[in-house]
Amino acid sequence: MKKLLIPRLKLALQASVTPLKRGIATPAFQKFCLRQNRLSAALLLQGSLRKGFIGVAILIICLPLLFLSACFALPTEAPAMLPPTVAARNEPRPFTTIPVSRGDVRDFAAPFTQMAAGTEASVAFEVGGVPIYGIFVIVGDYVQEGDLIASLYFPGLTEEIEDLTRTSADLTMRLEHARQRHDMALNLAEVSGNPVDDLRFANEIHDISAELEVINWHLGNLRTQDAIRHIWAPIGGVVTQALEFTEGRLSSAGSRVATISEASQPFFLMRTPEYVRRLNVGDLVDMYIGDSLFVMEVVNPEEHGLHRRPEWTVAAFLIFADDEPAFIPGNSGQLNIVFNEALDVIYIPTRYLQRAGERYFVFLYEDGVRAIRDVVPGLFGNHTVEIVSGLEEGELLMR
Repeated sequence: MKKLLIPRLKLALQASVTPLKRGIATPAFQKFCLRQNRLSAALLLQGSLRKGFIGVAILIICLPLLFLSACFALPTEAPAMLPPTVAARNEPRPFTTIPVSRGDVRDFAAPFTQMAAGTEASVAFEVGGVPIYGIFVIVGDYVQEGDLIASLYFPGLTEEIEDLTRTSADLTMRLEHARQRHDMALNLAEVSGNPVDDLRFANEIHDISAELEVINWHLGNLRTQDAIRHIWAPIGGVVTQALEFTEGRLSSAGSRVATISEASQPFFLMRTPEYVRRLNVGDLVDMYIGDSLFVMEVVNPEEHGLHRRPEWTVAAFLIFADDEPAFIPGNSGQLNIVFNEALDVIYIPTRYLQRAGERYFVFLYEDGVRAIRDVVPGLFGNHTVEIVSGLEEGELLMR
């Protein structure tokens, strides 16, 4: 670019100076000078633009480098000095002590039981989507066969049945009177010899009979509805399950409303395998039903006419050891089974007893220091253990 631009500038300068020296300024000369000046200006501009683009590119490349180098050139802060380590004083480790006690040690269990029966009956509504009027039993109630269990709400059904019953009775009476009048008319015609208008009597009897048939058919349907809106106890016994009644609740066809267990021989099932295996027929155990305590006996179900269901393969059967109570306050209970016990013995909490192989020992608090002493354990209870030898009542244990 520089090689092309410099000769042209020299030529334009010579061309512009020579005529001036001679004093000549023709129009052709003026046009020539104008063209040369424009061309020179364009070449200068083009060169300037190219140099400008190159400069801009160099600037774009260099700016990030300058920025990064400036960041690395920032002054850095001196690292914070950690506080000097201070030697802590050895503090005594806190500990707790409990005295060795005397009392009873028991190995017991408290599993739950469920009332069952050899015969059970469940009742349900036959129709769904109808408001429930009431459920009249709760769990634990005794019912007799035929007692009302629950009802659906059919407004006006009873009144309609009563009206149709009166209408049916009236039509029956009218039909009977029409037949009697027809018989009397036949007897009178036989005596007097005058003919009887049988058609009139036949039409009257037919009309009354047809109306009575329609009424009785409608009445039968209403009585069917009335029958299915009520649930009656199919057997006598104790209610072991009952649906909870809430205002506005709708019936569900086929859904169980209540379960009744035959009251002739109510019994309870305990189905915790680890405890079932530790009970034997004839054992007496305590059982709480609510706040009431009952003595129960473990029995063989076949000897008492109780049929073992498939799901009762592992179960203990319990009946009331004394006379059956007049009222059972619930359908579930909790047993208190004592498998073994040691009375009036030295004992400690199980968590304070240490073991290393066959060796049993405890930590004692003696003269302000912890001492180790070997012991001989006896019965292991649920939370305590009997100590046969090695400890005296009142000594302090520590952990």
